[in-house]
Amino acid sequence: MSNQYADKILDTVAEKLTLDNNEINITASIGIAILENEKTDTNELFNQADMALRLAKEQGRNTYRFYSEEMNQTLLRRFQLERDLHHAIEKGELQVYYQPQIDINSGDIVAAEALLRWQHPEYGFVSPALFIPIAESSNLILDISTWVLRTVCQQNQSWLSAGFPELCVAVNLSGKHFQQENLADEIRDILQETELKPHQLELEITEGLLIDDVQKAINILQQLHNYGFLLALDDFGTGFSSLSYLKRFSLDFLKIDQSFVRGIPHDNDDNAITRSVIALAHSLQMSVIAEGVETIEQANDLQDHGCYKLQGYYFSRPIPAQDFTRLWEEKLEKYN
Repeated sequence: MSNQYADKILDTVAEKLTLDNNEINITASIGIAILENEKTDTNELFNQADMALRLAKEQGRNTYRFYSEEMNQTLLRRFQLERDLHHAIEKGELQVYYQPQIDINSGDIVAAEALLRWQHPEYGFVSPALFIPIAESSNLILDISTWVLRTVCQQNQSWLSAGFPELCVAVNLSGKHFQQENLADEIRDILQETELKPHQLELEITEGLLIDDVQKAINILQQLHNYGFLLALDDFGTGFSSLSYLKRFSLDFLKIDQSFVRGIPHDNDDNAITRSVIALAHSLQMSVIAEGVETIEQANDLQDHGCYKLQGYYFSRPIPAQDFTRLWEEKLEKYN
């Protein structure tokens, strides 16, 4: 019965409204708690409904969710993680790992991707898939993103000062960070502080950041490009890219998503998709990177079809900076 009432409310709210000849669309999110124990007081019942409401909003809005004890435990842990995430930087719990990108022709490490890790004092390793959305849902992601950029640039300068060759390190931009008006100036200032050149930093953007407001995205990318930063479209092919828009974006790299790399060379559909992305990148004067390479067969197939910059567990997992340094030293000794 509660389901029927909730559906009726959602349908009623969603009915189109016209105000001053403008059509207005309204949606609602509903949290439902059912009184199953007469000892439950009113405040507790409202708290339960509020938890269900939060979940409804997080899972796409324009829907409803019922409170359950399992939900309670999940949300309590989420609230604790959000609270602890506020202090994770100052407590030294966040760490940047680096995964090398390899030139398959030479075997050299030619770039790296920076990936954030959180070692929680109680829960241990917390998956980025769990804590990044928590940070994204608040302004925490802005402080964390700035910290990652500065940490990466400081580490890159440390390698340079130690005598290593120039290295381009890729950093993923969050949605909120990408929308900041001072983004390009902030990154430029960090590079100046750490005395790095713009081409030593690659900024990775997912397709989802570009499609909400295409013209704004074009302007932001152009500004970043004008400063000399390298730009990559991450997870290409998993979103809703329009080729007519793609040619307007100031991009240097397309990254083939690992979901397509995983099936090659045995899956015909994945073979067709990866080869099409490689051909598309070349035709648009972009370089192409394949991520998620786990076998020699995948590496050889990508090389045979013109993708020479590879990343994945076949070469190395994401590792702390000190381990990356040792791996890099070994590569330099082996190939030079």
